[in-house]
Amino acid sequence: MGNDTWATRAARLGCATLVDAMGRVHGHRAHVPAMASPDPLRPLFVPAATISYLPYREDLVAADRDFRHYFYGALGTGSPADQVLVLSIGGYPDVSHGGGTKLARADGAGPAGILADGRLRDFGQLRDYDFAMWCKGEAVRWGGDTVMPHAFGEAVEISGAWQLAPRPGPAGRFAFTQ
Repeated sequence: MGNDTWATRAARLGCATLVDAMGRVHGHRAHVPAMASPDPLRPLFVPAATISYLPYREDLVAADRDFRHYFYGALGTGSPADQVLVLSIGGYPDVSHGGGTKLARADGAGPAGILADGRLRDFGQLRDYDFAMWCKGEAVRWGGDTVMPHAFGEAVEISGAWQLAPRPGPAGRFAFTQ
């Protein structure tokens, strides 16, 4: 089944449908928290390339392990246009995981989009980029002193509702549209 068919089917699902389905599978309460976008008219449905964050630790800072290292490591050798970059929150959903300056690298590389399970900054600038973005909302303050990227290419969980793996196929794809 092609991307267009999966995307068409996923777009018809509403939040209530997803929560009801999760409730049938899991015996506990299930919630799908709302996501925000600088441009909510751009859907997102492609394989996931993941970057995991953790709380900032001075002992893990290395000059060769900047955002560039994790960005290109997550995308690998595949075409960026065929991937969504997923930024896992590291336990801090209200902290910025990127903004206009950091994500300018993404604008140059041309991924299909960015999904952050935390916040992003600079919505005014991000809105002008050529890819879809979804996050928990806009942050005002820089988050680099609170969280740091620490791994790429690992399976991540988004808000307890989505589990994303960096591999092709429906299990490794993320669909999001409003």
